[in-house]
Amino acid sequence: MKRPLYVPVAAVLMLAGCGGGSTEKQFEGVPLERQDPGPTHVHGLGLDQRTGTLFIATHTGLFEVPRNEQRARRIGDRFQDTMGFTAVSPDLFLGSGHPDIRDDAPPLLGLITSADQGRSWKAVSLRGQADFHILRSRGRNIYGYDSSHERLMTSTDGGERWVENDVPEAFLDLVVDPTDTSHLLASGAATLYESRDRGKTWRTSGVVTGLLGWPTPQLIYLVEQRGRVQ
Repeated sequence: MKRPLYVPVAAVLMLAGCGGGSTEKQFEGVPLERQDPGPTHVHGLGLDQRTGTLFIATHTGLFEVPRNEQRARRIGDRFQDTMGFTAVSPDLFLGSGHPDIRDDAPPLLGLITSADQGRSWKAVSLRGQADFHILRSRGRNIYGYDSSHERLMTSTDGGERWVENDVPEAFLDLVVDPTDTSHLLASGAATLYESRDRGKTWRTSGVVTGLLGWPTPQLIYLVEQRGRVQ
């Protein structure tokens, strides 16, 4: 991997999984309506490059931090546990996870999308069938790692229909080649994997692991658990 001379990393957050949705309308024993626990257990980050607003997907809802502000504020009044959060563009967010505990909904959200920066969400597919802890998108191609069944789901039509693929182990992260949507890198517990056929087959590519980034064809980031960037 090519090591950059400078990486503007403000914070490195190792993302952890969550269990199924709760049926009690409480958080830590207190009715949800009486409190706001704030952003706890961060699952993902997104940045609106037009405005500089940072979006934070957490176990207790989606939050935003506008440019030059120091405190996160809740988006809307929802406490949805948003997993697999990906800000594809300012007008398209992808997500998954578990519903607001006040909602009458299945515990697994499948693929959901938002066209208004998380103020509302639309169910797209696999509702009640998938818990995507990782979602990656290149155009109409979407890759989703479903932690509830340890499988990689691939779609070429924006998430309406899916193909299921086996994975060598549970994935920590996944990235897509910016110039070839069939070329993938994924990290497991202690191994880096590579696929050149949209996740149908995998080969070992290294014995390191961590969070991945692939912003340009020539530049791949790997952030280890202790924060070191390769």
